[in-house]
Amino acid sequence: MADGRDLIEETVVIIGQLVEKLPAVKPHYSAEEFEELESYLQSAQKWVASCRKKVWLRGKEGTDMAQKCLDTARHLQEVLDTPAAALESAADLAYQLENLARVIATKSQVMT
Repeated sequence: MADGRDLIEETVVIIGQLVEKLPAVKPHYSAEEFEELESYLQSAQKWVASCRKKVWLRGKEGTDMAQKCLDTARHLQEVLDTPAAALESAADLAYQLENLARVIATKSQVMT
């Protein structure tokens, strides 16, 4: 079974693919919705970058949290053409990645 670091790397790839697909799905969104989706994906990119290659992700808790992020990213891939579902999923992904990054930062501070 892959540990959390591998799952986060998969999430990075999926988020990159989603960003590349944005121009193709833009017609499905209003201007405000598209701007919101872009904002969530930018936030997700920022937070996932801070989660990469962290040793804490090797443990069960880290792997479980990384798996949830990956599952949400995959769901977003599936619903990208549906604005309401995509916005909800993108917001959830950004939130989960931010939460994971904060947990990793807290665990790192406790260990040092």
